[in-house]
Amino acid sequence: MKRTLSLFAFLMFLAPLAHADQGSFTNSGGSTRVSSDVMINSNVVTPPGTLTINCPATGPNTCAGGSLNYGSNDGITTINASFTSGTFREFCSGGGRGGHVTCSYSFTGYLSGTWTVNGASQAINGVTYQAFGTGGAAAHGTTAYNSAYTPFYFSNTGQILRSDDLNGTNLISYGTQGGDVGQFYGAYGIAVDSAGRIYVADTYSERIVRIDDMNGTNWTSFGSYGSDVGQFNEPMSISIDSAGRIYVMDLGNSRLVRMDDMNGTNWTTMTGVGSGVGQFAQYSAPVAFDSSGRIYVADGGNQRIVRMDDLNGTNWTTLTRSYSLQSPLGIALDSADNIYILDAEYYQPAVIRVSDMTGANWTSIYLGANSTPHSIAVDSSGMVLIGGEGVKVVDNMAGVLNSASALTDYHGPYYVFGATPVPMVKP
Repeated sequence: MKRTLSLFAFLMFLAPLAHADQGSFTNSGGSTRVSSDVMINSNVVTPPGTLTINCPATGPNTCAGGSLNYGSNDGITTINASFTSGTFREFCSGGGRGGHVTCSYSFTGYLSGTWTVNGASQAINGVTYQAFGTGGAAAHGTTAYNSAYTPFYFSNTGQILRSDDLNGTNLISYGTQGGDVGQFYGAYGIAVDSAGRIYVADTYSERIVRIDDMNGTNWTSFGSYGSDVGQFNEPMSISIDSAGRIYVMDLGNSRLVRMDDMNGTNWTTMTGVGSGVGQFAQYSAPVAFDSSGRIYVADGGNQRIVRMDDLNGTNWTTLTRSYSLQSPLGIALDSADNIYILDAEYYQPAVIRVSDMTGANWTSIYLGANSTPHSIAVDSSGMVLIGGEGVKVVDNMAGVLNSASALTDYHGPYYVFGATPVPMVKP
């Protein structure tokens, strides 16, 4: 059965296009007609636009192909896409003896196409969520999208990989499993510095590694097994601050290590297991930094986020379970210092965004059933990358896109760690 949705929609103001852009918009109001087709018309005054969805049925509750088109009335912005897949659901309630049955519908569609602003176009991927009733009831929904070219690094523990997008386009890998040059054994953490060099926490080789590119150029490693200066015991994660200093979560030694360079210069540690000031339950999640250089830690075992000025714990500040944190596994900040938390509670894994350490403007988005997230990173546009169960992109905190199986055919989707954006320069 052919189903068509036509809507006038609100579209937020968008910056000039560049790789790794993202956006979202909402629609609401109007009227519907349900017969052999489903048609919805909705009017929004400011800014006026039209969204038309046509996803032809491929089964009783599925669809693909067709089109999603958005055009602003001023002609500045258009989206022209087709559906890679879609799912319809009907929900009914009531009934019983003399009861009245009320039904409503939902539609989730994944799309691929082109986004154009002021004549500049780029390929996009996206998702739309729509809900609507019967008998002329209005529709409402959200559409989120990002540049199809969203390059990132990730690890399958024995290799470092780079992909242009969630479909595995131009997927390349570097390394094999082992402990020699060009090998990794449990590469659980990845970071990138301002020069684009790639850093790896090579966990079971008890070292950190830096390479210039995916050819392994200028391979440099530092560390050996132990608990002294220059030694690690299962380094689980790695981060680079704006000054180029290297932070390593040294799990087996229960300490956070900072050094100035790959020679271990100015080796400094913070240690202490517990729930008090200056203590963490476990030293595993990579640290993050705001524009002032303050350090953020996801202290999962204590169900809190910690912010401190330095490795002395100066101005220790926490965001705790009272804000519904269950199992914070990672943390990242965008260019506006918004805080993104990966809350990996098994029954409702989610990304949470807050404006500051008071929990202001708390916003969350569910990652989906059976998600097994391991890492979180945010690019300059605020696009969130989640590693684990493949790679997920969270667009504008409005929609979640999942990677294709081509990305993880060799090791499987669970074994994705350290998903990290490739730095992109705005033209």
